[in-house]
Amino acid sequence: MRTRPRFLAPVLVPIVAAALAAGTAQAGAAPATPSAAAVDVVLPLTADADVNSAFDGGNAFGEYLKAGTEADGEKSRTYLRFDTRGLRAPVKAVLTLTNVDAPGCGPVVGAGIQVRPVTDFWDPTAQTWTPQPANGATGAVLSTEGSRQGVCGSGRMSWDVTAIVAEWAAGTAKNHGLVLLAPTEVAARNYRVFASGENSEGLGDPPTLKVTTETPFTPGEGDDPAEPGPAPSDQWPGRVEPDTGVWLTGGTDVFEPGLVTTRSHSAGQRIDLTNPNEQVLGPDWRLEPLGGVLGDRLKDFSANGYLQISRTSGSSSDRYLADPARPGTFTSRDGGTVVRNADGTFTERDADAAAASRTWRKVGTDHLITATTHPEAGTTTIGYDAQGRVSTLAAPTADTATFRYATTTTATAAAPGDVAGQLKDVEYDAAGDPPPAVVVAYSYDSGKRLRRVDDLRRMDGEPVATSTYTYDPAGNITQLNTPPDGLWNLTYAAAGKMQTATKPPTAALQPHCKYASQYLWGRDGCWAGPVPMSYGGRKIQPSWRRTPGNKAVVGVTDDRCTAPALQKPGGFDFRIACDMHDYGYGIIYLKTRQWDKSKKGAVDSVFYTTLRDHTCNAYPSARRSSCKNWASDYYFFVSRFGGSSMKYAREY
Repeated sequence: MRTRPRFLAPVLVPIVAAALAAGTAQAGAAPATPSAAAVDVVLPLTADADVNSAFDGGNAFGEYLKAGTEADGEKSRTYLRFDTRGLRAPVKAVLTLTNVDAPGCGPVVGAGIQVRPVTDFWDPTAQTWTPQPANGATGAVLSTEGSRQGVCGSGRMSWDVTAIVAEWAAGTAKNHGLVLLAPTEVAARNYRVFASGENSEGLGDPPTLKVTTETPFTPGEGDDPAEPGPAPSDQWPGRVEPDTGVWLTGGTDVFEPGLVTTRSHSAGQRIDLTNPNEQVLGPDWRLEPLGGVLGDRLKDFSANGYLQISRTSGSSSDRYLADPARPGTFTSRDGGTVVRNADGTFTERDADAAAASRTWRKVGTDHLITATTHPEAGTTTIGYDAQGRVSTLAAPTADTATFRYATTTTATAAAPGDVAGQLKDVEYDAAGDPPPAVVVAYSYDSGKRLRRVDDLRRMDGEPVATSTYTYDPAGNITQLNTPPDGLWNLTYAAAGKMQTATKPPTAALQPHCKYASQYLWGRDGCWAGPVPMSYGGRKIQPSWRRTPGNKAVVGVTDDRCTAPALQKPGGFDFRIACDMHDYGYGIIYLKTRQWDKSKKGAVDSVFYTTLRDHTCNAYPSARRSSCKNWASDYYFFVSRFGGSSMKYAREY
């Protein structure tokens, strides 16, 4: 069993069509003859794995793939998946694998190996012989070639899979990949061994799917006509941290424009250490004001000629060296600067002038971020109390959020309540719209664990929205019940390593399709479309998309991130998240009175979470902090200026 990243950067571009090696036996009608204008496009391989009925473990990164049968009854299957983003109708599509072993040579060796379309989800990191995903006979094709590299023939086996790929291109079948197996799997010496995508021995090309088309496209770019939508695990309440494999879950508690505040939980060891002033929600929880970008720390070593900024992502840090030509200025190797101000604060600026600047002030023993200034969106200020805990956030619009901490403990074994030193509630004050009101409140048990979160906004007259949590002795959340996710029972193999997530049957349906995350992440069957991009504007049909971090979302193709220069800030691909954000606004325009401006902040906060947790996670940890800063910039911009034509219900 072996795994590859879901989406690999395309390494091949369209090339002039060339004849394929002979020796392929195919089923079905003869394919159309490519015209002189046709080009070949190689689809990127995104996953490969093999499974075996006799042995199926410890081969996560093996260099070989086996398919077929042995005389003693042992059976093997190979699973492949290719990136079909941008796919156009094929004139011909050929799957080719490098064959390094077979029980014989010649055009017919045993019953051969058949290729079938997979019709269900599979995970290359966890796939075993039992259970396996379903597969279909439609488009199935057989090759009996016994060619072996260095022994006989070309050393390659090929299958004409035009019928399968044509259905993917038309959107009439979903791309769950391909499976290679013996056609009947009876006991017989009828096997083939192929070079995998991880093969480092120079045995030949990895599995290759070449599409001949008269409509050129860039592989791995654009909409995916065969996107299968979310896997079952995509619907689980949370996400896997790619570096550690630990499961994180949480929520967004403040989504008012410019004040987004999230929280996350894992009982396992995260890649990011939680700072003491973020440990205010009880064991294993992290409070994340402004989405967690306040976790960075500046250390003043100017007496030694430098400053150090430890980033919130992993253990990465940046060193800024004193610039002899500019006293009080410190420069990083990528061109960023930190300037010491007259009042003792520091101002950090990225090399990119379009990025936000940040102001640092000494709070206790640490230098913390006290302001972020976006060139167009304005300045957000952050206040801290004497313990270094975030006490206030003030958005550029002058809206504020105040974080209040309990001074006494009222929680008991019988009833949740306050815990001294932990977050009690958050108060929101809309500028020009007094009085301020508590929007979210927190309750804990006698072990200081967070048990209940009450969203007191009562949006659209709904009751108070309550989230509840139950834990095992290791601190894992074993049951949660939240308004957007519903009720889930969770099991773990170890601390933070989630094993299963199930929704127990309920006598009545949960409140349905009321939350931005349900629509934007395609949960619970929630779907709207086609949607307009303005009131009365043209409507666009949404479709499934996948972020670089492999999150299934729903989006539309409109103007992406508004301008071409904004699609990949700093080299980070934000396009899919922008498509999803456009879809979210489209729902507001479509539903007006039910999804008016009061819902805009929720769409913006899901957009931010999708960037931070499901886009930035595709990049190396050393670059992730920069990606998250760009995500923060985008969030502040859309929260300030996005959806300018939206109205409050009272304005209709």
